[in-house]
Amino acid sequence: MNYFYILAGCLAVVVVFLFILNRSRKKSQIYTSGDVKLQRITDSFKNKIISVFSKGNWREILIEELRSIFLESDAGPAFTERLLETIQKEIHDKKLEEKDQVIALIRSRLLEIMKGAERKSDFIGQGKKIILVLGVNGVGKTTTIGKLAYYLKENGKRVLLSAADTYRAAADEQLKVWGERAGVKVISQTPGADPGAVVYDSIESFKIKDYDHLIIDTAGRLHNKDNLIRQLEKVYRVINKTWARDPDETILVIDANTGQNALQQAEIFYKNFRVTGIILSKLDGTAKGGAVLSIMESLKIPVVFVGLGEKIDSLKEFHPDEFINSFI
Repeated sequence: MNYFYILAGCLAVVVVFLFILNRSRKKSQIYTSGDVKLQRITDSFKNKIISVFSKGNWREILIEELRSIFLESDAGPAFTERLLETIQKEIHDKKLEEKDQVIALIRSRLLEIMKGAERKSDFIGQGKKIILVLGVNGVGKTTTIGKLAYYLKENGKRVLLSAADTYRAAADEQLKVWGERAGVKVISQTPGADPGAVVYDSIESFKIKDYDHLIIDTAGRLHNKDNLIRQLEKVYRVINKTWARDPDETILVIDANTGQNALQQAEIFYKNFRVTGIILSKLDGTAKGGAVLSIMESLKIPVVFVGLGEKIDSLKEFHPDEFINSFI
């Protein structure tokens, strides 16, 4: 009889161990699945920088070569000129002659820009949180919401989704598909319903039930900017009234492939809403990633996640130190 209990106990330990191991593997996939794709982007930039310093006349051609590299990476002309002016002045003032010194200076200035927009608080945090997600059509907003829900769930949070993009055809169905993949519930109404009503119902359910995070999808039609902003302002007012405060997070999703259009989109939303963070989607394939630098430098909005593929676990936490260290 004692042998039976010993065997049962051993089996229970093995089952618990395998369960924990499986969960840890799932969590690691959130970060691992996109590392190779992100590395391709940063390696491309790094190789161009190394190529400049490998030339015998690198001191004479440095600024012009850097200008070309940053512009090709979609960092934008205004950001590029401000950065190069600072670098050129410091090289002159500090009389920097060695390659390592100049590379360290470039790395330091880029990291300084990103640190200036770094988050001061944990995104997941404690207590119930409402996350309002903004972004124009086509940036992968609904897909990103599904990935974010999965990420939060994998980190032990109970998540509810709100399908408040009632204007785009099949938007609620798309969100339901991603909700099913993530294993979370979606609150929606009939197509064309008042988005404010969807948000109200979602918040009322969120308040009384055992959820940690409510993520709200929103409309993103930019062909009429003023109408879009008015629609989103109405949603914002409903949240403020029903939740008795602003959204705990207002996240803007931006397509990494849109170059300087990404900065223009960020400026539009930043002007009208208290954007607390950016998710840079589609940062794979042909994306260059330079828009991250100009957005963080000009608007001081932190990038919190990057999307590195189509899989549900391809949303990766963004860490400025890691990004810059791999960038140069």
